Amino acid sequence: MNIHAEKQVKNMKDSQLLVRSLAYAKPYWKMIVFCILLAFLSVVSDLARPYIMKIAIDGHINGLYKPMVTADASQSERLKAYGEPVVWEGKAYARVDKGALPAGLPEGMDQAQIVSGPDGEWIIAGWLPSQVAEPEVRVTGDRSGLVVNGRTYPGTPMDAEALAAFRHQDYTGFARLGVLFLLTVVGAAVLNYLQSNLLQYTGQTIIFNIREQLFRHLSRMSMSYFDRNPVGRLVVRVTQDTEALNQLYSQVVVNLVKDVIVLVGIIAVMLQMNVKLALLSFAVLAVSCRAHLLVPLRHPGGAAGVAGHIIETQFVSCREFIRDPDYAAVHPRGTAAGAVRPS
Repeated sequence: MNIHAEKQVKNMKDSQLLVRSLAYAKPYWKMIVFCILLAFLSVVSDLARPYIMKIAIDGHINGLYKPMVTADASQSERLKAYGEPVVWEGKAYARVDKGALPAGLPEGMDQAQIVSGPDGEWIIAGWLPSQVAEPEVRVTGDRSGLVVNGRTYPGTPMDAEALAAFRHQDYTGFARLGVLFLLTVVGAAVLNYLQSNLLQYTGQTIIFNIREQLFRHLSRMSMSYFDRNPVGRLVVRVTQDTEALNQLYSQVVVNLVKDVIVLVGIIAVMLQMNVKLALLSFAVLAVSCRAHLLVPLRHPGGAAGVAGHIIETQFVSCREFIRDPDYAAVHPRGTAAGAVRPS
């Protein structure tokens, strides 16, 4: 009998292998659930950052030109329902989102908007459409206004003091968003640090239990067993091959859930911002997925082939470990004294 020959083990389904490997993680399910919770909070922090930037750009950098509602200065308290009011020349102004407003404005309120004209900013009565031509100044008697797309909007030019008054809420709002953005960055870093350390601790604890179980098993074997099996092979199985399972417990399980949460979160944010544009993006994604399925993972001489070989090697290592009920199989990449790969 060739002592270097490998033991033949029966084939097992991947689902059976996964269930058998996760059985070692069952005593630590609370830690794994806590890691998933940390991953969820980390994903929320990651998705919040681009949304904060969107608010900063649309609401503050370009917020000066957003539509507004205006009323007499004495009714500025009513405008607080829409936002922070600005009082200028006897009137109060508050920025609004046209899509969130009812069909008509309340009594005593009118439309207003700041527009960049040929010689500076103007505040006009009314809201401009989405697509506008270059405004032109028109003066009729003692009244002036801007002509946009053939329509005349009564308006008043604004000086630097008026612009500063309307810009003040942008400065304060931008500072608040900057602090919030910094908190999300720091929070995500802390959450990822805690998750990584807890996952590593959990994975190493599970690997320790597996190695201890294997060592107890080997301690009970007779001397003839060690005569039939090379010592180098047994050492590799107890040390190196068990480490191949560490990624399963410390990365794969939680990161798989994290990736699903990221995908669901991105889809939810896209649908919340613009349903039509999101559906159009999903249509392109479907074509991309179809093209990916037509391209084999293993492409001779390509980077995808190398990556596919590495992934398969790691998976086979884990699978062979679980197949043998007595001890781990030899790692495909690992050899030691007396350990020979099967021919």
